[in-house]
Amino acid sequence: MVSKRFLVTTFVVVMFASAVVGVFYLMTKQFLFEGADSAQREVIFEVPVGIPFPQVAHQLKDLGLLKNAEAFILYARITRAIPKVKAGEYRFQTTMTPVQIMKVLTSGVSVRRALTIPEGYSSFEIAELLEQKGFAKKNEILKLIFDSSFAEKLVGQKVSSLEGYLFPNSYQFTRYSKPEKILESFVSEFKKNFSEI
Repeated sequence: MVSKRFLVTTFVVVMFASAVVGVFYLMTKQFLFEGADSAQREVIFEVPVGIPFPQVAHQLKDLGLLKNAEAFILYARITRAIPKVKAGEYRFQTTMTPVQIMKVLTSGVSVRRALTIPEGYSSFEIAELLEQKGFAKKNEILKLIFDSSFAEKLVGQKVSSLEGYLFPNSYQFTRYSKPEKILESFVSEFKKNFSEI
């Protein structure tokens, strides 16, 4: 026969466990599925290459995007999301939940910024503009522009450089766009416009 003491102890343990589970559930629900702020505000945040994830979490908290950095780090470890976080420049809203924030951080979809190449700009002026706008280093761009094998690959015929193939237009790039891809966009636009003539 089961003793009264055993039943009381079992009841107390079950009630305590239920209370712990209930509190954990409410805290998890509140943390994971509620934004840090009810007032919507846009925040642009950059995750540089090689930054430790705990630093990212604390910076997000400092910007008002998270209520609790340590809980976010724990959530990222449990879901094994840390290795999936990509360097980039991201757009957030203060009303976003930690789950939504993590989805953005692991998406790799950086903020796209406008760049206009004015008509008549030389290769040197284009390289300078790209550096001023924070898209690439001037020397890196010039090196690629005057690399004949790279130029031939993009243009599709024997050329000594990309001089004259960098089409003036408005473009959208991220700060993490590779210089090769930026120049490829200029040449593609050139080909598209001249194939229509």
